[in-house]
Amino acid sequence: MTVASLQPPRAPPDYLCLQSFQVLSRLRLINEFRPWLEYTQYHLFRKHQTPLELLWDCFSFGAPLGTLLTLLGSPAPTHLIAHVEDFDFGIGIEEREEYFMSFILRVQMLEMQGRVPYGEVLRCDDFLSGTNSAFTKVLRTVYRVLIALEETYPGLFNLPRGSEEKRTELIQNLLESEQEHLVLLRSVVEAATSLSESLTTMEPCLECFTVNRTRLLQYHERLCESIDAVVSKSMPEHWNRIFSLDNDLIRTRVFSAYRSICVNYLGLMSFLETTGFQIEVGNKAEILLENLSNILFRVSEYRDTLQAILSVTLPTMTTYNALCEAVFRLHGISENMDEVGTQLRTMRSVRILKGRAYIWNAPDPNDMGTILLDDCIVSDPVKRLELSVFLFESVLLCCREGPQMAEEPTIQPPLYPIRSWEMGPALRRGTALDIVHVIPTSALKAVVLSYTGSIEIDWVNSNNDLHTLAFYSMTDPQRDQWISTLQVFVPPIYYPPLEPQTSLEEGEEFLSEDEAPDGRRLTHAKSWSVIGRKGPHSETSSLVLQVSNDDEFLFTPGLLPTLFGELQGPPLLRLASPPPDLSSDYGPSADLSALVDLTGKITREGRYPSAQGGFSDVWKGVWHDDTCDRNVAVKVLRSRVNDPEIEEKMIRSLRRELNVWKQLDHPNILKLYGTASDFGHYNSMVCPWMDNGSISKHMEKSGDLMSISDRLKFLCEVADGLSYLHSCSIVHGDLTGSNILIKEDGSASLCDFGLSTLIVEFHGTSYYTSTIGGAVRWADALFYRLPSENSTPYEVGTWSDIYSFGSVMLEILSGRIPYHYMRGDAQVVIELHMGNKPRRPARSFVTDGQWSLIQSCWADDIEDRPDITAVSQEIRGLHKASLNVS
Repeated sequence: MTVASLQPPRAPPDYLCLQSFQVLSRLRLINEFRPWLEYTQYHLFRKHQTPLELLWDCFSFGAPLGTLLTLLGSPAPTHLIAHVEDFDFGIGIEEREEYFMSFILRVQMLEMQGRVPYGEVLRCDDFLSGTNSAFTKVLRTVYRVLIALEETYPGLFNLPRGSEEKRTELIQNLLESEQEHLVLLRSVVEAATSLSESLTTMEPCLECFTVNRTRLLQYHERLCESIDAVVSKSMPEHWNRIFSLDNDLIRTRVFSAYRSICVNYLGLMSFLETTGFQIEVGNKAEILLENLSNILFRVSEYRDTLQAILSVTLPTMTTYNALCEAVFRLHGISENMDEVGTQLRTMRSVRILKGRAYIWNAPDPNDMGTILLDDCIVSDPVKRLELSVFLFESVLLCCREGPQMAEEPTIQPPLYPIRSWEMGPALRRGTALDIVHVIPTSALKAVVLSYTGSIEIDWVNSNNDLHTLAFYSMTDPQRDQWISTLQVFVPPIYYPPLEPQTSLEEGEEFLSEDEAPDGRRLTHAKSWSVIGRKGPHSETSSLVLQVSNDDEFLFTPGLLPTLFGELQGPPLLRLASPPPDLSSDYGPSADLSALVDLTGKITREGRYPSAQGGFSDVWKGVWHDDTCDRNVAVKVLRSRVNDPEIEEKMIRSLRRELNVWKQLDHPNILKLYGTASDFGHYNSMVCPWMDNGSISKHMEKSGDLMSISDRLKFLCEVADGLSYLHSCSIVHGDLTGSNILIKEDGSASLCDFGLSTLIVEFHGTSYYTSTIGGAVRWADALFYRLPSENSTPYEVGTWSDIYSFGSVMLEILSGRIPYHYMRGDAQVVIELHMGNKPRRPARSFVTDGQWSLIQSCWADDIEDRPDITAVSQEIRGLHKASLNVS
């Protein structure tokens, strides 16, 4: 037997598939085992990989199984210790058998020690034979090991933080959505009944719905009551029983009704589109047209919701296996409906394509397999070329549209995801088609999600030449559906890296403005952030629009007009306030004397910077003062300008900014100790090292313990620091949670203020376009609006700091960065361009009064925004009120 001949069990029985899902759900919650599953999926790519196939592929390497026994306290022999990062996934049968034999012997030893219950005796052939009975023995043994681990290792399963609250929220949402679905179902049933009674002859496609109406209403009324009982804690969470999935009779009747409606969906839609023109039945037909697909989609929503509940449920719950079974059953029912819908849509699409093509120079539509997706997508944004794209199992067809061949019905904008029983926008049109590309799906090599959010598809022709097809102007749901569909044909989709591709030692971090999938930040600096947070491979710095041969403009506020309008070049971004005059009550008058030179007095710690950004590094060091040693942070400008004239100008500007900073004296402003010239090409800035890091990092660690009073206290201190800067005619220009540091006494301190003037002075230069990133999630939304024809460029000023303060306020109160539900900054920019502000969190996080202040900071008219004095007074009032409540 060779490795290439290894195959998982064929036609596995239902019980084996269910048991595989139950085991896989547990293994995905074990931190030490999860990477083995991920690497297996990457190295052994399968189309439509089932839980059973994934487990079989993973177990067949042998080494992953040993990870479970190591956790149980049974170490592997030295020569069989395997780490997923350096494991050879191309090992042969002999090496695998050695891992299997080790696993078998270690399990037997644990059984004799009483740490694992006795069970079937395994043989090496059980791991490789690919029979149902053999793999059943393997699964049962792994399950026994997992049960033993649950009993001896309390922290075995790792759930996301806040899982209990998330679980409660999901169940509550399930109840509310079921109540809405029941109302919708009743309105559709009433419309269908009235419509059938008004017809002289019964329409067969409509009859399938009216026949099943009573059965569906009774089922969902009972289901709604059961979920309500779960929410009120009067019924245990036996989800398999709640959905009647353990009752073969009810399950068959109800979901056969759904299947019947799915079978007749396309015919019913055609009938309703025709009947809807009749005035007396128009309203009833419209109700069915708008809502029938949502009725069918409810089955998939059940599956997705229960899967989400499963992902935040500990396997130690007594009802865990029943929850797994409910998800498994609903997944099978949903897949069955999708298969029916896809087959019927395919038959109709074959007829449509044959009738619309000028010259059919592609394979016979009957031989292309089922149709997976059809859509209308922009393939050339400059020429505004739109293609009708049809993805079949064996072929990807791209067609230009010609003149209209038949009377084209009024087509509503498509709603994504397009369901399997629905025809997409390309099939619903009546124009002629001219085939441009006929790409076999076997020729697809990679799918890349670009920084702009477009999809790039790499494929090879018959001469093995590589080509790329790009789809632009896609909405998030549309892009997500295409990616999930294309993943059947290519290895895992490539997403652009969010961080500089630099190796770091253990314990060191990259500086980032991005967040983890659960809404938290990915990484943050311990001391301060830098303006150029993004590296050369980041989402912001790499998104470049080529306007001409000589001009490249970075994806910054100034670029937005060129993205969404005429390519006339970015407007000049400039500071509205004059150079700072530091005469104030807080500190001494401006004295631009030389900065303290700390060259040679600082010893750096570690071989690498503690944080990195697009144009600077932050090192931790020790300043050997005459009196004591101090921990300091040294910020080093990494980039270098090749133009001597520009470089000299930059050095002068940097010196001016540092002299301004040196004069500042306020408890909520980060102090500048001096500069050092032995860390980089330019003078480096030396500041106190903040062990507590930024407020964003602080909230990641201790956010759950922070009261509303603690959060408002931080905001009072941020407002005080910002008020001091504004009184000195200094605009911060980059106020984010990463630029607010926590001092030893627990108070907030602002950093990186005023350095935005450096960005302004180098706008349009190669230095500017190659190094500066932007914190778009906190930046003033007006930077991202299209200017009118006669409007002047928007200026940075104290009002833009007020907008950013509102964003920081949202971040600190809610514990999540603005637009946390957006994966990347490019998506945020689109939201800003459309005028969409961040969503309001639940009232338990942000009260009406707090939300009102945030919205006033975000006012579109800068004249309507409060100044920092008014903001400080309002924040102090909210803080005082919170103290009285507590």
